[in-house]
Amino acid sequence: MSVKTEDYYSIICDYPGCKTTAQEGGDYSAWADVGAAIDEAENGEWLCIDGGGEYCPSHWWWPNDEDDGDDEKRVPVPDTFEWRLKDAMDTILSSAIGRLDRLSYAIGQSPKRRSTW
Repeated sequence: MSVKTEDYYSIICDYPGCKTTAQEGGDYSAWADVGAAIDEAENGEWLCIDGGGEYCPSHWWWPNDEDDGDDEKRVPVPDTFEWRLKDAMDTILSSAIGRLDRLSYAIGQSPKRRSTW
């Protein structure tokens, strides 16, 4: 047996500060072919721009809220204070909901019932 070096490809969001990978929630951690990596990311609703730039589903949008399903009109979100604040608030909210779910299990309540507390 011998150990050999192989090149593999993974997709990481190009939005500043984002560390989301296309592998999260997927079946593979890396691909031997760059085209397969991009295809897998696009199937996962990522925005992959020819010539560079891959953006996770949280960091692309349709300008002017033109969600008409035309993927060619999608663009990366702008790197502005407002978008960074939204990301931070989404992270905090997600973490709080996770803690609330764990607490509800700990006290024997179903998370589905927490709205009735």
